[in-house]
Amino acid sequence: MKDLTLLPAHPSEGNFSMIRYWQIANEHLVGKDTDLEVSSFLPVEEAKFQPAAPRLKRAMERYWFFPRKVASADLGDAVHLLDHSSAHLLTSIKSTTKIIATVHDLIPLHFAQGLTNSQVERFRRTVMNLERADVILADSIATKDDVVNLLGIGAERVVVSPLGVSQNFNVSIDTSDGEGPDLPTVLSVGSALKRKNLEILPEVLSALTARVGKVRLVRVGDQLDMGLASELRSISNLELLEEGRASDERLAQLYSECTAVFIPSLYEGFGLPVLEGMAAGAAVVCSNTTSLPEVGGDVALYFDPNDPEEAAEQLIRLCEDPTLREDLAKRGRGRASKFTWAKHFDHVREIYRDQLS
Repeated sequence: MKDLTLLPAHPSEGNFSMIRYWQIANEHLVGKDTDLEVSSFLPVEEAKFQPAAPRLKRAMERYWFFPRKVASADLGDAVHLLDHSSAHLLTSIKSTTKIIATVHDLIPLHFAQGLTNSQVERFRRTVMNLERADVILADSIATKDDVVNLLGIGAERVVVSPLGVSQNFNVSIDTSDGEGPDLPTVLSVGSALKRKNLEILPEVLSALTARVGKVRLVRVGDQLDMGLASELRSISNLELLEEGRASDERLAQLYSECTAVFIPSLYEGFGLPVLEGMAAGAAVVCSNTTSLPEVGGDVALYFDPNDPEEAAEQLIRLCEDPTLREDLAKRGRGRASKFTWAKHFDHVREIYRDQLS
């Protein structure tokens, strides 16, 4: 029997999405095969969200203690690095061990997002270590293209393996009474980083309210910048609700109740909110950049993220045409059902066996 070790980033990094991926990988891979023994390098109990450690402690763990722990461990026949931003750990792995690495995105090489030049260069040096991997899994074709074009790694070594959507979002809402939300409701989910392009919200929503009247904007995730929030609250006929971080159950409810999920991002490595919204029966309006059209297919409405007027027109279409919204919601559920974690990790297992054969 072959042995493979899942290697996550250290939990002290405090990266919620990467901890979540580690949790899901443990659930689907550890102890599931008779011919391949998969184990996690760190105890499964540590695969839970926690705030990032203080900067000095985090740096010591990241660059000193954790790499030395990896270097001294028996990782088996192969190791799967779950987080590309910890690719510096690959220098601590013996040359006889096969390496599979997952790249979710290379966003800092496109958008500094408040990082200093030295931080961007440190990220670049880190991900250049992906050259040591025998095979790289990319979440999307867009991310694969970045790995090839920005890191110079041969396309034949990069395999696209789309992510899945949690079953928690497959909710059924009773609409037999014919009632939807009391107001047209736009749902915005995720971080407030610059690449999320939230700065277009005031112009988009001003145009929307001018056409359809009172509208509600619901934000889930990072709190909006105070200036942006103030600008939104000054818009006549716009109600702003900020929910903060929400559980899957609450988020599924919000998806199912909204008129549209609105995603104006300039860059995404995959775009899980597209699938989450579709799984919950929401219509999706998103930008036509990077991986988003791969995920949304022909059941989302698209716009140029640099064109607020076009974005507003797509939202107006949904508000004024319930039949269109219902059609997108129905077809969206079907599309989301094709993106499952079971399918994703079945593909990952195929890669393991190919590398270990």
